[in-house]
Amino acid sequence: MAIGVPSFEKVVEQIQDLIKNEQDSINARLHSLAAITSLFQERCNININYNQKQPQLEEIISLPEELSTESIQQEKQEDFATISNGKTLDKFLLKIIQDIQKNSPKTKLSVSKLGTEIQKITGESPNSIIKKLKLGSNFTKYLESSPTFTLKANGKEYEVTPLLCK
Repeated sequence: MAIGVPSFEKVVEQIQDLIKNEQDSINARLHSLAAITSLFQERCNININYNQKQPQLEEIISLPEELSTESIQQEKQEDFATISNGKTLDKFLLKIIQDIQKNSPKTKLSVSKLGTEIQKITGESPNSIIKKLKLGSNFTKYLESSPTFTLKANGKEYEVTPLLCK
């Protein structure tokens, strides 16, 4: 029971060891978090610098009013306002897919990227839109069941392609 009191230098040394161990632990967690963040950004195709660079591009490139990004965005929002069933939703989705393919034709369109575009335009998640219209439980299942689209597994993601209408 009787434990000798360590010297002052010994206590300081123990505290320094504890601090160093804690710093190492924090650094290890930060490295893990950075790795997770990087994987998440890759998986969701998030480009943090996109929003920072966009205003500069808009200042340099001035489009005619009927072709401006704001008018296109407003037109899509108006189209969204008229969505009342699966058929009009499919037309809306086709328009978004065509715009994406027009801007970057070689890009493979994943369900998550399409969902992100829908959320940018409508301000609502695709799942909430599907539930509101009572078309299923989630966006991916709706696309799988829709005769307008096909989904192709691409790793952990699904690639969305519209069926050609004849």
